Amino acid sequence: MTDFHGRFRMFLAGGGRSRDRYRRAALAGTASVLSRGIGIVTLIAVVPLTLDYLGAERYGLWMTITSVMSFFALVNLGLDNSLLNALSDAHGRDDPNEAARLVSAAAIVLGGGALLGAALFALLYGAVDWGRVFNVTAPDARAEAGPALAAF
Repeated sequence: MTDFHGRFRMFLAGGGRSRDRYRRAALAGTASVLSRGIGIVTLIAVVPLTLDYLGAERYGLWMTITSVMSFFALVNLGLDNSLLNALSDAHGRDDPNEAARLVSAAAIVLGGGALLGAALFALLYGAVDWGRVFNVTAPDARAEAGPALAAF
């Protein structure tokens, strides 16, 4: 038992580049599993509360808007994976200037896309019947569809 605790402490403390890489990978994997678990538990608790509070149609509107926003979060043209690969290469060559340049370029591209999308949304916002787009019929849901989308 003491041997396990000693090895575990040594694992957390690091030591050597290879061991440090494995330690970071294990800690990242553990954090990922914990965050997914917390997300699932939160979802299980929030869904009944939100459904009772909003009602079926407004809850459906909320879920549709959040689903669309989640989709847009994934649409980055593979920039995240490309940046990760390029950063790994720059880090392997010990070139922090290149890494900083890569991060700045990715931020400019993503920020420009976000500004373009926001400008397009601002132009279309007043001209679109958002209640019809989301196919909601209740008066309160129709009135909240546009502002809810704008808030998200």
